Amino acid sequence: METDPSASRLLYRRLYTMEHFVSILDEKGSSDQDQDQNQNQAELTDEEKDVLKACHLAKEFAYAPYSQFRVGAALLAENGKIYSGCNVENAAYGACICAERTAIVKAVSEGQKRFRSIAVTADLEDQFCLPCGTCRQFLAEFSLDCVLFSVRPDNQYLRTTVKEILPYAFRPKLLSMDHQPRRGDSSSNFHKIDSDSQLNEKEKQANE
Repeated sequence: METDPSASRLLYRRLYTMEHFVSILDEKGSSDQDQDQNQNQAELTDEEKDVLKACHLAKEFAYAPYSQFRVGAALLAENGKIYSGCNVENAAYGACICAERTAIVKAVSEGQKRFRSIAVTADLEDQFCLPCGTCRQFLAEFSLDCVLFSVRPDNQYLRTTVKEILPYAFRPKLLSMDHQPRRGDSSSNFHKIDSDSQLNEKEKQANE
């Protein structure tokens, strides 16, 4: 059986890339410059390090033939399990799904609705990639206090929270609020609109 050389090179590149990303987390900088670059890494817990590793690995499975913009996400649930996801594009663009939502859907489908942290990465080397508006709202549905890591390919990261990137999120509790108009509220001054039958009756009386 013949092997496609291009496919073999692609597989080798992906395996090498995955190993490279994982090794970055485990290496300790020996120079002062390395220590400065990785000063935040020392603050990571073992679980958080695993989450960062997982998001890099998830990106390798991204299906992005149209945008060529690969994204990987890893979500740490309350039970300690990590759910990974990648972006999956579609020829019908509206059917595309982001990496963050892929991970969340996987977690929720297995009964997990509380999340400690999420890590997101893309191929951008000089800037941090944050979730889109839809994904921010999706995260806010379950965990506003979820810690968010935006991770670059060199494993430098930006640490924030869902609440910080979406401070005025639409929350489930808003749907259960009492929406009755308050006294003096101008919104309570509604005008009654006559039905068609009432309008016809008035028109008939006016013509008599």
